[in-house]
Amino acid sequence: MKPKTLEQRLAELPTLSMEALTLIIEGDDPESLRIAAVAHIVDSPVLTALAVANDSLKLQQAAKIRIASLIDDGSIVVDEFSRRDMDSLVQIQADIGDLCERLEAHSKRPFDKQFVGRATRMIAAWADLESASSEPLKSQSQLAIALCQQTIETHELELATVAATKATNEAAEASINGVVDQLHRLLSQLYASDGNAEEVAGIVLAHQHQVEQWNQAKAIVAVNNSAMKTFTLANEGMKLQMQLFNEQGSLQTQLTLLASIPTDAETDEKAQVAFKSLKAQLQTANILPSNIVPTLVLDARKILAKNDQYWADKKKVDIDRERHINALISQANQALQKGLSRDAAGIRRTLERKLGALEKLPTAITAKVEQLDEALSKLLDWKNFAVEPKQQELIDQMQVLTESQDNPEALASKIRRLQDQWKSLSKDSQDQQMWEVFHKLAEQAYQPCKVYYDQKSEIRRSNIEKRRTLVSQLNDDVTAQPWEGNGAESIDWKLAEKLIGTAIREWQSYAPTDRDANKPVQKKFDRLLDSLRSKLSAHQQQNAERKQQLIAQVDALLENSDKRAATEKVKQLQAQWQKVGVVPRKQEQKLWRLFRASCDAVFAQRHQQSVEFKAELNTRKGVAEELIKEVLTLGALSGKALLDGRTRVTECKREFSAVGNLPKAAVASISQRFQSAVTAFDTAITNQIAQAKLQLWDNLFTASAMIGLAQTTSDESASDALLTKAQDFMASVE
Repeated sequence: MKPKTLEQRLAELPTLSMEALTLIIEGDDPESLRIAAVAHIVDSPVLTALAVANDSLKLQQAAKIRIASLIDDGSIVVDEFSRRDMDSLVQIQADIGDLCERLEAHSKRPFDKQFVGRATRMIAAWADLESASSEPLKSQSQLAIALCQQTIETHELELATVAATKATNEAAEASINGVVDQLHRLLSQLYASDGNAEEVAGIVLAHQHQVEQWNQAKAIVAVNNSAMKTFTLANEGMKLQMQLFNEQGSLQTQLTLLASIPTDAETDEKAQVAFKSLKAQLQTANILPSNIVPTLVLDARKILAKNDQYWADKKKVDIDRERHINALISQANQALQKGLSRDAAGIRRTLERKLGALEKLPTAITAKVEQLDEALSKLLDWKNFAVEPKQQELIDQMQVLTESQDNPEALASKIRRLQDQWKSLSKDSQDQQMWEVFHKLAEQAYQPCKVYYDQKSEIRRSNIEKRRTLVSQLNDDVTAQPWEGNGAESIDWKLAEKLIGTAIREWQSYAPTDRDANKPVQKKFDRLLDSLRSKLSAHQQQNAERKQQLIAQVDALLENSDKRAATEKVKQLQAQWQKVGVVPRKQEQKLWRLFRASCDAVFAQRHQQSVEFKAELNTRKGVAEELIKEVLTLGALSGKALLDGRTRVTECKREFSAVGNLPKAAVASISQRFQSAVTAFDTAITNQIAQAKLQLWDNLFTASAMIGLAQTTSDESASDALLTKAQDFMASVE
């Protein structure tokens, strides 16, 4: 026949007789089966024997649990288990009183390094004696223990507050340093930008965000002068660079413009204006750390350095030439003072060649040369006794000018000077033959000048035509725009503003012109610009009014009790602000400051509400944490104190349910911990009741064994001693 399995044998235990159950318990069956069999025994002598004399501790424990269960069911009745020993009770009560006094004294001490250790030891000692204490002493000791725990918790809270403050300050300091670094990087990105509108808008928003972070951090932690100076330089640098960006375009645009400007003499002034603008735009880049300076900035610095070196070298050459010319003029004047006309004339010819090397004669040198020529002329007049030799000399000089390589303006000046001298000599008499020779040479010498001035005239005429064309194009652009009605919304006002600046720059580039021919064209150009400026001004004023309305809407949100909704509305209004076009420059910053202040006020209200709400949640969290600690503390008790704690745990459950909302991040954890604490307390109660029952019977069996031994002892004195020992034991476990 196949043997029964363990599961089958466990299932048939309720149907077995006491004898069969006893055989299983005393046999060699598996221990789990033997323990299960004990749970079905109802014979008290058998259970008593198992609880006292069995070799298996697990079977003894199972027997004690079975006895306790039968007592609960009323199957076993116990009349008396022990008597109270008065002497022992007195000593215990004395120890309890002394411990209560020490606990109360310790609870009134300030916190120190030994406070926690001493409190822990005394609380542990109280846990051993609490079951034997009176209710007043229990209340007194529990109050002292609560005060000790409150002192410990207060100290821990102070430490946590100091740590939290330190962490907040460290985070604010890190934010301050991070803001400056981010501002430097945004400035670097702006320099490297090619002018993409989306990218620039992102940089502007990022700049505003960094300034907000700075203000928030500054409200938390004090900022030293060095950090404030660094931030101010970076922030003002960003503002200046954005202004230059809007006025002059990106750095790449500036470099492209410089590359397109020719390097000939007529455009030097234009080029230098561009170089000056580039230098102003690069000045802010000096605050950037070297590791984030864009390549465009480095390239632009090289271009500026090259240009500065070019003009420094050119200036040095001009200074050297002017110094040499001044020296020649001084030598010529000294020769004139000595009456050395030939030497002075030779120096004057040398001086003429030197003057031809200069692109433009300085006014001071021109005056000195004219004075020298006048003095030389007077001296030569004194040395000539007749007009004819002087006229011949003028013919010879004019002959020389026919082969001169001087620039046209200087050559024309010399021709006019010789012609004036001829007129001065010919006031009273005129040699027609010599005049014709002189006049013919003058016309020949003036031929290069005529070509030059004809070209200049053509340039002026061409510039007038270009200005007329510009006026016509500008008029077409202005006329083509739907300034009135619904179509006005489609006008690109930024382009219109840019058009004014572009037209002015283009107009100025078409110079020189003939003054008389330019007057009517100038009037038309000015009239078109005035019209365009008027329309642009009206549009900008409308934008200013729209922005004032947005400011009023934000101000109205300050009265809204729903700060979350108010904050979201402000964000929408900020987006609308960005879409509003430009306003007059004088109003732009003022309106922006008002709008920003109103937005900051709404955000501040939202922040304050959030802080108060979080504080309330944290307060509730603290209450919940205290309830968890209290349940855990009650669950750690034992004996009567543990059982008495059931009422308080029930109250803790009601108080926990009434706490209300908790921080989202902590609600699950706190609820789980509280439930775990309650479960642990319930488990401790169950174990305490079972242990008390087992301990009761264990003590009963031990006392019974002592009494039985005393009764079986033949020596009366030994028997009395054993009985006394049994009484002492029963009194100690009362």
